[in-house]
Amino acid sequence: MSLGKLRRAPVAAQTRESPAERCSWEGWLPPAAGRERVRNSTRLDAATVSRMVALTHSGDKNNRILAAERLGAAQDAASLQALVNMAGDRDPMIQEAAVRALGRRGATSTTPIVMRLASSPNSHLRQGAVWALGQLQDRSALDAVMIASRDTSKHVRNDATWALGLIGGPRASARMKELAQDANPQVRLAAVCSLEMIHDAKDPQVRATLSRLSSDPDPIVREVARWATARF
Repeated sequence: MSLGKLRRAPVAAQTRESPAERCSWEGWLPPAAGRERVRNSTRLDAATVSRMVALTHSGDKNNRILAAERLGAAQDAASLQALVNMAGDRDPMIQEAAVRALGRRGATSTTPIVMRLASSPNSHLRQGAVWALGQLQDRSALDAVMIASRDTSKHVRNDATWALGLIGGPRASARMKELAQDANPQVRLAAVCSLEMIHDAKDPQVRATLSRLSSDPDPIVREVARWATARF
């Protein structure tokens, strides 16, 4: 199971959420606020960081994953190097934990590492890496995210759609309009939220896309699209 999936509520449990809540699920909007929340809740002091770095070498896989997750709230060079080392592990779950932590930290110096993992044969690892690229908001990763938006995995395409919204720019916006026609409703929902986030009122095609999705077969996509359209 993907580490990212563990953090997301099942769709059935989201039926009472408002459109704004649906467009701001944990980990995405905005990255800086998410990082601050994690740092405040984790409260890592130097001794704890040292223990977590030591745990990245543990023989217990669960301990290593826990250490990576907590080090996503750290800011020192030693823990960053520990996460980079874990990103090169042979176990895709360890790699995913590490790459998500790198994204959470906003360490754009690690963008090339994250981009490489975004093309992994393991779909869960690809998903985690694409999520991280969105968190990094590094324009140099746009091509990698564009490729991911055509992935055979709907989960990777979904996270790529969110990432495009976070990275932004004309190419990202154009691709999101295409993703608004994806066969999967979760991808279409991500496209709605990402287009609303960019909020380019000067682009009539954005409003036209949102208006069309206001009649989407999926009730959640319809609801959020109507909300997003009204905000323009």
